[in-house]
Amino acid sequence: MKIHFAVLSMALASAQALAGAPTAPCAITNIPVDPAPPGQFASYAGHGHAIDILLQSARPDREVDVFPEPPLILRRKDTQKSCEIDGGIWTRKDFYLDASERTLITVEFSGSSDSLNFYDTASCKRLASLDISGYAWAIGKNALTLTAKQGKAKTRSRRVNSFCIPN
Repeated sequence: MKIHFAVLSMALASAQALAGAPTAPCAITNIPVDPAPPGQFASYAGHGHAIDILLQSARPDREVDVFPEPPLILRRKDTQKSCEIDGGIWTRKDFYLDASERTLITVEFSGSSDSLNFYDTASCKRLASLDISGYAWAIGKNALTLTAKQGKAKTRSRRVNSFCIPN
């Protein structure tokens, strides 16, 4: 019985590896987005290990914290291939990559709502979007937690996969 279980476990691990499925839990890294080049404010960039995040500012005369001007460009460092995200208004401090850098997580807002968006870094396809208006958010190993900012303490939780995408 133990031998069959060991063989089954190895087969499952091999299948996950062949499918490109990571075995680690979800982990995200905040990507600082800064003027590029430093001291000039027309272009901004954030750098992961394999992915560059590129933005343009409509205010080249001063440093900004918000980007209302699409597109957001994702560029792979190894191939220089890029894709574009036309979206809402991005906040400079809220760009995150999962550990595999397959998922970009952004906070986008409009006058009436805030959303947490999940994008595939190879295609720029939006994989998921959650309304986070009125909530603080955090992503742990296996869950996304939303906690109400005002009123009664209300917490919601959703499971995330190993690429940090909510189920």
